[in-house]
Amino acid sequence: MNYLGTVGALPACGDEAGGWRQRAFAAPKGMPSTFHKPCRGGSALLSLADSLSALKASVEYDESMRHESTTQGVDLSAVGALLADPARAAILAALLGGMALPAGELARIAGVTPSTASIHLARLLAAGWVVVERRGRHRYYRLGSAEVATVLEQIAWVAPPSPVRSLRGRQQIDALRLARSCYDHLAGQVGVALTDALVEREALRVEGSDFALTSAGATFLRERGVVVPVPTGRRAFARRCLDWSERRDHVAGALGAAIFVAWETQGWVARRERGRALRLTPVGVAQLPTWGVTWPLEETRPAPIAAR
Repeated sequence: MNYLGTVGALPACGDEAGGWRQRAFAAPKGMPSTFHKPCRGGSALLSLADSLSALKASVEYDESMRHESTTQGVDLSAVGALLADPARAAILAALLGGMALPAGELARIAGVTPSTASIHLARLLAAGWVVVERRGRHRYYRLGSAEVATVLEQIAWVAPPSPVRSLRGRQQIDALRLARSCYDHLAGQVGVALTDALVEREALRVEGSDFALTSAGATFLRERGVVVPVPTGRRAFARRCLDWSERRDHVAGALGAAIFVAWETQGWVARRERGRALRLTPVGVAQLPTWGVTWPLEETRPAPIAAR
């Protein structure tokens, strides 16, 4: 902070007639207003005591603001630091698909050397954002939890879009928007359309930041091959997850994962060779009307569901 600029904003002293004059200094919110002092004649000097008092108030204010992000028991700046490096952000985005990937593959995706990728992965491991799985001599990395995936998806909602510089880049973005895996559940236009349809037929009910599965909804899902999980309390059952590309909710949590498993195991969606974009198969397109979704998705888009 520029303390000279703060203390230097002193009251203007004296006018042409040599009378009294005072200029108010607008102190920052929370800072004592010790800068309002009348002056006589042409003297523009505060006493040394006043100057030191003003400087001390400024320092205390600046220190309190510097620690503002940790006053609630959390350090928000640490989250920003983890995402500040483009290579680390690329690694996390690759792991959002829910698959465990080796360090070499993550290095290729991030466009860095294997040694640099190892440094980034070590930092993410220390933060608990990724975990490592050993398979024989090989090590595979995945996101540390569904909560980390939720945070990344929500940050993507407010992040500016990446520039598109090629036809291939445009096709990749379109594929992500159509259908993708968000950690372990369906996202994109398909995920949002399925969620809207379940809410419309009252299979799901909006309750705050979650969905509630109705008894009719449980029967509906079982008839379509979904193994409805039993709520355990260790994980959100049916979380409302804001979709970064559609700006609408899709269902996450244990129920969202179960729906994704059903769609994948029955061949209605298929993973692409790379990335987390999913391919909607012809069999999957044929299944959409049985879920209450009309194809193509762009032509029939229900009204947004209730706000949180």
